[in-house]
Amino acid sequence: AMNYIWSEIGELDAEIQKTKPWESKDKGVIADLVLRLSHIAYTLAPFMPQTSEKILSAIKDNRLSKPLFPRKDA
Repeated sequence: AMNYIWSEIGELDAEIQKTKPWESKDKGVIADLVLRLSHIAYTLAPFMPQTSEKILSAIKDNRLSKPLFPRKDA
């Protein structure tokens, strides 16, 4: 199950890098990305309930006060 979740996270990350939603006003693209993120959060809940709740709360509130995870240096 976690392999599936990490695969989904990787695919969503690639899509975010490709579409650059921070540069776009296309609400359809942004809505699709948010929908996919919420699906990941629900799927993640049994394994990482607090992280899942933080993601869902950020989506609901339409904001994120601080990163959920430290940034990985490339």
